[in-house]
Amino acid sequence: MPTRMKPMAIGRVESNGRVKSSSTLACCSSNKVMVLFVLIFVTAIGYSGYKYMNAPAPAGKASNHVFRHTVAPTAAGGGGGRDKEYEYEVEYESTKKNTRKKKTSAPTKKKKTSAPTKKKKTSAPTKKKTSAPTKEKTSAPTKIETGAPTTYDEYVPSTKEPTLEPTKAAVNSLPFSVDDLSEKVDAMKTMLEEYYGGTKMLFGGMGAPPGTPTHARGIDRLVDKIARAFVYGKKFTIGAIGSSVTAGHDNCNFDSYPRQLKRQLQPIWDAAGVEWDVRNAGQGGGCGDDHNNQVFCFANTVGTDVDIIHYSWTYFSGAVPGWTYEALFRWAATLDNSPIVHALNVNSDGRAGTCRTRFGGEQFWKQYGENGFQSYCFAQALEAGGHWNGHENGHVGDGLHSFTRYAADYDAKRKSSTGVVYRNWHPGPLGFQMASDLMAYDILLGMQLAIRKIGVATKAGKDLAQIFPNPPPLFDLSKLGSAIKCDPELCEVEYAPGCHNWETPTFAKPQIWPRPADDDMNPNKDLARPGDTGWKTGKDGRSQHLIPRDEITLPECKHLDFCGWLQPRTPKNGGWQTFLLPRLNVGFISVCCCCSKECAAEFKKPGNVQMRFAGKDLDVQKMDYWPNQKCLRVQPRFDGPVDPSRGHLHLAINFPGDFVGKISHIIAM
Repeated sequence: MPTRMKPMAIGRVESNGRVKSSSTLACCSSNKVMVLFVLIFVTAIGYSGYKYMNAPAPAGKASNHVFRHTVAPTAAGGGGGRDKEYEYEVEYESTKKNTRKKKTSAPTKKKKTSAPTKKKKTSAPTKKKTSAPTKEKTSAPTKIETGAPTTYDEYVPSTKEPTLEPTKAAVNSLPFSVDDLSEKVDAMKTMLEEYYGGTKMLFGGMGAPPGTPTHARGIDRLVDKIARAFVYGKKFTIGAIGSSVTAGHDNCNFDSYPRQLKRQLQPIWDAAGVEWDVRNAGQGGGCGDDHNNQVFCFANTVGTDVDIIHYSWTYFSGAVPGWTYEALFRWAATLDNSPIVHALNVNSDGRAGTCRTRFGGEQFWKQYGENGFQSYCFAQALEAGGHWNGHENGHVGDGLHSFTRYAADYDAKRKSSTGVVYRNWHPGPLGFQMASDLMAYDILLGMQLAIRKIGVATKAGKDLAQIFPNPPPLFDLSKLGSAIKCDPELCEVEYAPGCHNWETPTFAKPQIWPRPADDDMNPNKDLARPGDTGWKTGKDGRSQHLIPRDEITLPECKHLDFCGWLQPRTPKNGGWQTFLLPRLNVGFISVCCCCSKECAAEFKKPGNVQMRFAGKDLDVQKMDYWPNQKCLRVQPRFDGPVDPSRGHLHLAINFPGDFVGKISHIIAM
């Protein structure tokens, strides 16, 4: 009678000696030769896997991230001693990112399973992709759009939605050790706790501190996003929108909080083989903007692929929270990627609890905090630790540290510069480090929980693709309830606003597209005249001088933000410019100007501007200013016979006289 053999796991042998199964071979055979062959084959593969996993890193491939931290002597310990320095080192293999890249090509490999040269082909993509992360990091500034695309083809949106095919993530496909990654996350989290003398300051600077019901429920969405990035190698991106605080004005841009945050967490994401980015789209108030108009343009400004959106307009939104926080959260939730919204407040009011009340009452936190909203306030963090001495311009040191962690090896003048907490109303490098650390700590908490979920699943032999389906399910908008402060007509919608933002930086294509005058699809082409000179883009780098005098020549200190606009090439005969509008929920349209807070008043003067919408001439003098004084509201909603379901809608603008208007944004929804 044949002997029944037990199922045999075939796969990669881990460093702990266990076999990580990719398939199971259940054999019932009386042929001993075949059994012997299978055993030899399994042993060979297992040994090679073990050898690969335990091989030393090739020369030049391993790199370390060293963080030096300085703690100023406390009053109890005497005032005259030197700052205490200690190091925290994270080691990781840069080749792990390449491994992740190799895994992403799995669907292609599956099609070629029968190819005899499969092993040779796996090395070719690896060679091409090993340099990809380096290229993206070094060329990041060139990705910033400096104005409108120059050809019509660049304006034409795709009529097809991208196809997202489910990707199966086998339990043995992770290019990192769960235990090793967990240790790295724990080590960085512990480092931050030691740096601030415990968790009191870190917790005190959050609107929803860890351990509270709001944080316990709200972090779930962050954990899910992080886990998917780890499992599928999906790029994890934060997009920061805000004022000159976000832009980093009055500082070297290298010291801005988005760049500090990116550098701080880079070793962790590298160890996981995940690409990571923080897009800084902060725009100073010199262009006339504020949160009221910029919030409509987040999809154009930072993109729809981001995982978290940072919002910071401390000195514009005031002490009483407005409608824009809520609007951004609700609009972001409508996107396929449903990014979470986190807010930063840098007001010098360090009173406990204000980091929560500044962004809304308990009803707001119930609806949005429990669905992922979070706020960070570094003044409240310093106050919680007993180190807040109020807002003092140019003061060096926060009561614990006299310069930032990364400045340990800087020359004395630059090191001292990084120790500034506030430069006038803007935070200094040390203030930005506190803000960055609050955000990093919260993300590290999310990483811990994500790794725990992945680890439990893998140890149980479960398929991660079933736990984290790809693409993920859409966010259930009904969880948000009714709008609290935002107009339901604008906020209780299924689609985010569309925008064309001519200011920079922008990290995504606009949703509103200029039509060439002679385009057959332009409904206003009959308005074109032979002598029309057309329109052009322009920009103004008025923020580039907002850098400390001794640092203004350093390349890494240059700011990213520029005022930008679209305008006729010449007075009187620039001609009509037509814009293709996106899908409209409401029918709301506004045109914003550059470059002051009340520039739209010039648009309303008789004879300066002509507008046409859906083939109908409009009375510009009857339009009002909204959402602020730099924007002229073409219409608040659909009112009349215009039917958006009959086809694309267009807005046309002409400056017929000597006045040459500059358009910074067009908003529609």
